[in-house]
Amino acid sequence: MQGSTLILPLDAAYTAHRDALKRQQETQAWLERRERELAKVSELAASGTQSRQ
Repeated sequence: MQGSTLILPLDAAYTAHRDALKRQQETQAWLERRERELAKVSELAASGTQSRQ
């Protein structure tokens, strides 16, 4: 009878977790840029409506 083979969950060649972390960081950076852009547009729109009054 042979013993069972232990399979390690983390292979040295496994990089999907790094790719996932990179995508998460890129998405966070994109969301922060988008929020700044939207805030700027909102400020411009607000100042535009105030100057018309």
